[in-house]
Amino acid sequence: MDRILLVHDGSSAGHDLFQAILTTLDPDVPLTVARLPLEESTTAGEHDILTDDLEQAKHLRREIEQLTLTGEAGPASSKPPSKEAMICWSC
Repeated sequence: MDRILLVHDGSSAGHDLFQAILTTLDPDVPLTVARLPLEESTTAGEHDILTDDLEQAKHLRREIEQLTLTGEAGPASSKPPSKEAMICWSC
């Protein structure tokens, strides 16, 4: 794998997937985390899950590129930007 793109929805399932990738992925493989727009029903605690995940990565000295997706999540969101990317859905 050349790189990983994780689409994180800020949920506890997204947190679990982030943890799995962070602990198993070779540190030499670049990791990009794309944040899905928060839904109106999202609580402040759920919003902080991704922030906490990124802080943990920073503490582990793991560089994470961050992207924020806009618009509605759907089939168009799942198209990889290039054939080298892999998208992991947590929702």
